[in-house]
Amino acid sequence: MTKASIRKSYTAQRQTLTTEAMHEMLTPMLHQFLSLSLPAPAMYMSYRSMDNRHEVPVHYFESVLSDEVAGIQFCYPRIQMTDGSMDAIADDDAVQWEETVFGLEEPVAGNIVSPENIDVVLVPLLAFDTRGFRVGYGKGFYDRFLTRCKKDVLTIGLSWFPPVDGIEDIHANDVPLKYCITPQRIYAF
Repeated sequence: MTKASIRKSYTAQRQTLTTEAMHEMLTPMLHQFLSLSLPAPAMYMSYRSMDNRHEVPVHYFESVLSDEVAGIQFCYPRIQMTDGSMDAIADDDAVQWEETVFGLEEPVAGNIVSPENIDVVLVPLLAFDTRGFRVGYGKGFYDRFLTRCKKDVLTIGLSWFPPVDGIEDIHANDVPLKYCITPQRIYAF
């Protein structure tokens, strides 16, 4: 399947999920997440989930991390639509949030975190394949950003659904995940 066909299919599948179904799937995902060997103290890049798109609510994972793992700091993406780049903004006293045109909160001002200082990136996705490649929303922000991170950065995707067999139109700029967590299991790549 191509990225476009996967994007269309999984966007539609997500919309069929009820709130109850998503909450039932969330608990096993959280347990699996904590079973990973997660670095601490560490800088984690997270993101704000879009409820209207039925994304996995990443704030639950942030909360569990903060409660269970000492020394966690968070940063969040700030998209630059003019040049297609993305910065990481520290979640500290200087951060300022605004709702974007996509309907999600994003930091519009704050302290920039160098990509080389990020240890773990929680990567949003619509779907992923058995090799760890993901389908996002099609703009490539994360793939470009991840190439600027250190080589051993831990990339983790969260998906309601198991992987597709393959994505036909993977290209050289696509960066695979290290792990993807589904309600059924952890996939390591």
